[in-house]
Amino acid sequence: MINARNTERIALRAALGFYLRCSREIASSLGGGDVLRGLIIVGINQANVAHIPSESGQFATSDNPVPLDERRPISVHALSLDLGVPYETTRRHVKALIESGVCKRVENGVVMLPHTIDNVSLRLRRNLENVQAFVTELRLGGILDSAGEQPRS
Repeated sequence: MINARNTERIALRAALGFYLRCSREIASSLGGGDVLRGLIIVGINQANVAHIPSESGQFATSDNPVPLDERRPISVHALSLDLGVPYETTRRHVKALIESGVCKRVENGVVMLPHTIDNVSLRLRRNLENVQAFVTELRLGGILDSAGEQPRS
């Protein structure tokens, strides 16, 4: 029988599994094994493209990345606040990313260089598999029905 306490426990377990799978993927595919470096890369990229509505379908394929002139920069300070990471730590990672050619300093902040987000379709597929695993765990736990909605009590 599903009660509120069981629902919370099942949802938390599924969410933590989702989070850990995301963290592993970010560390291995983006951060060179470093979760924080990968998180900073994701933070920069997401901030750069947040103004583009995902439902527009614009730049939706791996062979059509968001061009540099369409990306909006984020300051290291704003990135630090967004991620909850100390400024100096964020600054040090961003400096290394600039030196390695992953991102570029521009007026008002930094932008991810489009060519550095390689294997986008593979990452999108892995992310979709991760989301599907999360939903499956919620269904198996009785939290979602087959349509992805909460079952009625």
